[in-house]
Amino acid sequence: MEKKGRMVEGFYFTDEKLAEQAKREADGVRYIKEHTNMENQEVVLQLYHKLMEEKLFETPVGIGFLKELRDFLRKVPGVQEKELEPIPVEVRSNEDEVRNIKREKTAFKGKMERRLEQEKKRLRTSLAINLFLVILVIGMIVVTLTNNHPNIINYENKIVDKYAQWQQELEEREQTVREKEQELGITP
Repeated sequence: MEKKGRMVEGFYFTDEKLAEQAKREADGVRYIKEHTNMENQEVVLQLYHKLMEEKLFETPVGIGFLKELRDFLRKVPGVQEKELEPIPVEVRSNEDEVRNIKREKTAFKGKMERRLEQEKKRLRTSLAINLFLVILVIGMIVVTLTNNHPNIINYENKIVDKYAQWQQELEEREQTVREKEQELGITP
């Protein structure tokens, strides 16, 4: 697998962020060279101290510029080596990157495990609530079906049964009235 990289000022960077930083530093170096009298030794000395103090350059591009300034100043009569602060170089090792990746991976894994536990807890709660609601609905249906009062489910049957009962009572009374009429000899 081929790694993608980027060239900046003759340096090849495999890390895109580092390449972007090197590009910004190259632009800064260009700006400094265009707007500074690089022949004036006092100005260059002040510039060198200011850049070292602010730690603006970290990539090989910026460090190379600092080295140019330092070499120029070492040749200037009256500037001693001890007046020039050494250029700090931060070496990024793969071990540090691997450790950082492992740390991030562990943190991500922990975060995902916590999220999974939260989701499981929410699922259990949801299932318990849903089970309760299902039992409640079943209970309501049972009460409705076993209740003697008319309701939306059995009102038609209850009303038909009531009218059938009234009709039967009326027919029985009518029969009783006819029998009495025949006994008394009243015929319609």
